[in-house]
Amino acid sequence: PIKALSNQKFRDFSQSYGKEKVGIMTGDVTFNPSAPVLIMTTEIFRNAILEEPERFNNVVYLILDEVHYMDDVERGSVWEESIIFSPIHIKIMCLSATVPNVIELSEWIGKIRNEKVQVVYEDKRPVPLKEMFFTNGKGILPLNDACKALPKKIKLGSWRYNEFERTPLSEVISYLKTNQQFPALYFVFSRKECEANANRCHKSMLLTKEEQIYIDSRLRQLTKMYNLRCAPDDMGLGSLLCKGIGYHHAGMVPALKEVVEILFTEGLIKLLFATETFALGINMPARSVVFSA
Repeated sequence: PIKALSNQKFRDFSQSYGKEKVGIMTGDVTFNPSAPVLIMTTEIFRNAILEEPERFNNVVYLILDEVHYMDDVERGSVWEESIIFSPIHIKIMCLSATVPNVIELSEWIGKIRNEKVQVVYEDKRPVPLKEMFFTNGKGILPLNDACKALPKKIKLGSWRYNEFERTPLSEVISYLKTNQQFPALYFVFSRKECEANANRCHKSMLLTKEEQIYIDSRLRQLTKMYNLRCAPDDMGLGSLLCKGIGYHHAGMVPALKEVVEILFTEGLIKLLFATETFALGINMPARSVVFSA
């Protein structure tokens, strides 16, 4: 559905099956578009089936990853049109961990495509989630305890946002470090704040000596491969990455975003500040996730 996930799937599949068998098409990159396995963003696929449906004559399966994105008002229609207008010979497989109306959705797909849809349902979470909440004065508490500690006007919804301070960054990072919760994804819903928060952590070192040596050479290798200016000894993102800290948002050069994704996948970024563009279906080795607001 999105570029970051498409890039990751392309890297994973290329490693498993060989680059000659895997292609990718997003708004940023097109590589090997005639490959037997082709990864595409939803918009690219929808446009292609409307403009040139015959190119999919030999396609057997359409896999829609993170199909619960249909709940997104702006992009839901793209998902729906992809399902409605897909050539009828293509079998559709939809994947989602959180779609709430799975029976309703499967019945709708079966009706518009005039075929039986089978639902495979699994309700056991392989990795249990533990929810924590920051409250002023009380610090970071389990969610149930935090609910009891909140002021009554917040519970009733009568508070204004400026009455309720943002979580202090230093306190959260200290908590993550003490409780061995790295690597962590820290979601900030503003590109500017995303970079600002990362820069506020410039005095922290989150990597071991061995990791510091390795990321220095790895970053030089990747920036040379992608022809980027992001050296380990610069004063910007490069120096942060060499401390195990990074940021990722839609305003970055696509190749630089991919370098950050690779380093995070390899476990070399311990704290990544990201906007919601990084959130959807990314199978990254994060131990914890923080929402800034």
